[in-house]
Amino acid sequence: MHQRRVTLQGYNSNNYRKHPLLGLQHIVECASVKPGEKKYNLCTLCCLVIPNHMIIKHILSFDHISCYFKTWYPTTLISKKAFDNLILDFANQAVKLEAAENFSMKQVSLQPDEFKLVNFKSYPQALNSLESIAKSSLTISVKPGKKLEYHPVSTLSTEKVKCLLRCQNCSIDFNTIGQYLNHLVKVRHIEMMQKFNGEDVRGHRYGQRGRFHMELYTYVGDSLRSNQPPIGTALIVTCITSCSHADPLYLCFACNEAFPQSILRDHLDSRKHLINTQLYQNPWKLPFGWDGDLDDKVLRMTAWKDEEEHRRSRVFLKVFDVPYSKFLRLDPSDFQQVLDTLKHHCTDLIHKVPMWRMHTELQQNEKFPLLGE
Repeated sequence: MHQRRVTLQGYNSNNYRKHPLLGLQHIVECASVKPGEKKYNLCTLCCLVIPNHMIIKHILSFDHISCYFKTWYPTTLISKKAFDNLILDFANQAVKLEAAENFSMKQVSLQPDEFKLVNFKSYPQALNSLESIAKSSLTISVKPGKKLEYHPVSTLSTEKVKCLLRCQNCSIDFNTIGQYLNHLVKVRHIEMMQKFNGEDVRGHRYGQRGRFHMELYTYVGDSLRSNQPPIGTALIVTCITSCSHADPLYLCFACNEAFPQSILRDHLDSRKHLINTQLYQNPWKLPFGWDGDLDDKVLRMTAWKDEEEHRRSRVFLKVFDVPYSKFLRLDPSDFQQVLDTLKHHCTDLIHKVPMWRMHTELQQNEKFPLLGE
């Protein structure tokens, strides 16, 4: 038997700070010297036998981490509800303490006949057999440490974030909605609308502005004032018809959905939109095993941080003006139908909409972390 530092197969070292591996000193890797044989791992902390392909999942599991803290830091209370931020902070503190002790996994190399004699279906029997072969104890004595103190991550403030509007037709930005509405009757915008050459633009009374309400602008303002980061607004385009009282419709490129104004808030507040936004703009920031019971507050903060890096404390709402007759043909519940109807103006429609990060990263031959996709 010998100890060694290991690199667990399938574990990306770049994610170590986000997902530190705790309790490696309790893991015993059992491998036959004969090539091609299965590997098994004994977790002497949880008293379990873990197949090699499941070891990372086990080490990162709540049960293993909870057992680790109950053993090493018994006065540090941990609840499943507080797992996300609390456990990450505690884990990073524990990793620093472990580094000073130079902890590492153990490995037992077995001859083929010895390997076959070990009953890996039973933890007690496997442990006894391996200790007999190694002629030493594979468990370690634990000296419980002091209580760890939680150092909460500072939250982001939206107090200084400004909400601006961008005319997709003219590629002009405006500081207020009033400036944008005045722009709709200006010569430059009228000329841009008249460039729908060869198309049916009847019913669009250029220079006459209708009265309409843009709920997205109100929603973002409410969110910023209440210090609740609005998520994924960079991936939404508002479609209006400026000469009419018709309510806008919205295109969400994170969710690939079109929807009317009446369900805008429900869509933006939905968990689906939150996760799709994170998948779109930076899937690498989703935690390991994200397809589970994630803390929405943590995800929302992560998504906002990623958006804010590009916005520089500005939220841009993209607005695309559509001729009235064409606007009437748009189906507010069919994303693809709207894109097909506006296909000749796609360049203006999606101007400044961020590219899908998975696509841009894969062009650099990078893989999805941990999943190998």
